[in-house]
Amino acid sequence: AGFGRTGKLFGFCHAPTVVPDIVTFAKGVNGAFLPLVGVGVRDHIAAHFRKNNVAIGSTYNSHPVALASAYAALQHFIKADIIQNAAAMEAPLTAGLNALMAKHPSIKQARCVGLFGVIDIQKNRKGDFIARVADPLPPAMAEFKKTLVSNGMFTMMRGHNVFCNPPLIITPDQIAEGIDILDRSLVVLDNAMTDN
Repeated sequence: AGFGRTGKLFGFCHAPTVVPDIVTFAKGVNGAFLPLVGVGVRDHIAAHFRKNNVAIGSTYNSHPVALASAYAALQHFIKADIIQNAAAMEAPLTAGLNALMAKHPSIKQARCVGLFGVIDIQKNRKGDFIARVADPLPPAMAEFKKTLVSNGMFTMMRGHNVFCNPPLIITPDQIAEGIDILDRSLVVLDNAMTDN
């Protein structure tokens, strides 16, 4: 996760002893306004490619419009202190997820780092996940997703995961509103538990 999602520039920044050799990035660099990806490498890797050119890249390589979108997005990112907001919003998001977990037996666990959060759904009180991540959404999760949309929220779901990754400019009031929508919608999954 990069560009502030975790409350730091990149997720690996939470582990100061980790120094990656290669960092890839994409939509976070420019808000996905235009297709753009990048790769950052340490000096010893860059030195290899300086001596051994790789004949790749053509039409979209270093496209000036895509790069301009990244430059403008990064200027705003710094000026608006987006990383600090993501870090500050971790506490209200964590509190909201913990409140949901205490109230809804369908939640096995919930966690977040910055604004990179997830809820894991269980099908019974033994803690069995409702589905594997690679599985299609089971009927109860599909119904939950419909209920969320009808209550005014869209989010990604995979298997037993409900992603809680709001915009990095979110406010505490908006987090509270989202938690309220999740609270009202999770009844669908609570009622679908196999050991009710």
